[in-house]
Amino acid sequence: MLGLNISSAFNSAVTVYVMIPLLLIPQMILSGLLFSFDKLNNVISTKGKVPVIADVMASRWAYEALAVYQFKNNSFEAPYFDIEKEEQQADFKAAYLVEELRKRNRFVTENFKEKNDSIQKLVAKDLNIIRMELMVEPFRKGWEKIDIEKELVPENFSETLGKAIEGYLLEYQKVYQKMYNEKVALRERKIAFFENQKDFPYSLNDYKNRYYNESLADLVMNISEKDRILEYQGKLIQQINPIFMDPKTTGPLDYRAQFFAPHKNFLGIQLDTFWFDLIVVWIMSAMLYVTLYFEWLKKLLDRAGNLKIPVKGKK
Repeated sequence: MLGLNISSAFNSAVTVYVMIPLLLIPQMILSGLLFSFDKLNNVISTKGKVPVIADVMASRWAYEALAVYQFKNNSFEAPYFDIEKEEQQADFKAAYLVEELRKRNRFVTENFKEKNDSIQKLVAKDLNIIRMELMVEPFRKGWEKIDIEKELVPENFSETLGKAIEGYLLEYQKVYQKMYNEKVALRERKIAFFENQKDFPYSLNDYKNRYYNESLADLVMNISEKDRILEYQGKLIQQINPIFMDPKTTGPLDYRAQFFAPHKNFLGIQLDTFWFDLIVVWIMSAMLYVTLYFEWLKKLLDRAGNLKIPVKGKK
C-alpha cells in the first residue's frame, strides 16, 4: 500500500514538473510583454490585431487590462483621455493617412493608362486601398452622391476622377487639422479650468510627476514604431497610438482588436478593455478549475504515455 502511495505521488510530481513549463513558457512568450505581436511569424500573426494563438493565453488578457487601465484611469490622464483620443485620431489622419492616400492616388493617376500587367496590378491595388478608406470615412464632402464602390475601379478611373480625389484629400486634411487644433484648445481650456479652482488645488505638472508613467505611455502609444502606417493584405494598418484607436470589427461576434485597444466590441456592446479582459480571465480560470477537478490534464498525459510508436524493423 505504501509503495502504491509513493508511486502515485511520484507520478503526480512528474505530471506537475512536465506541465509547469508547458503552461508557463507560452504564457510568457505570448503575453505581449517580451516583444510585439507584429514580430511573430506571418503564419500565426495578424497585423493590426492580436493573434488568435495569443488570445488563449490568460497572461495576454491580464497584461493588457492592467496596462490600459493604468494609462486611461490614472489621475493625470483620466480627465483628458477622451479629448486626447479624438485629438490623436484627427492628427493621424491629417499628418499621416492623408499623405499615404495622396501618394497612392498620384501613382494611380499617372499610371492607370499603362498596359504593363504588373503596373496595372499595382494600380488596382492602390485604387482598392483608396476606395476602402473612403467608404468608411465619415467626412464625405463632394462624395455624397457618388457611389464610391462602383466609381473607384480601374475601368472607370479617369484623370478627372484623380483630380477630384486630390481636391477631396486637400479638404480632408484641412478638416482634420482644424479638428486637431480644436481638441488641443479644448484640452488647454479644461486644464486652465482645473488650475483656476480655488477649492481644489490642482497643478498639471505635479499630477504628471506623481501619476504619469512615461514608459507605459510609450508602450501603449507604440512610439518606437518607425512605420506609422503598414500595408497588409490590401489594407492600411495604423501602427501608432493603439490606445487611442477604436477597434475595427467585422460583425457582432468579432471581439478581436489591436493590442492595448481602449475598448472592445462584442454582440453590439462596447465594453471597457479592463472589464472585457477581466471577464475573459474569469472564464479561463473557471475552465482551468473544471479541468483540474476532473483531472483531464493527467488523463491526457496518461493516454499520451500509453501510445506505442512503431519502430522500423520491429513488429
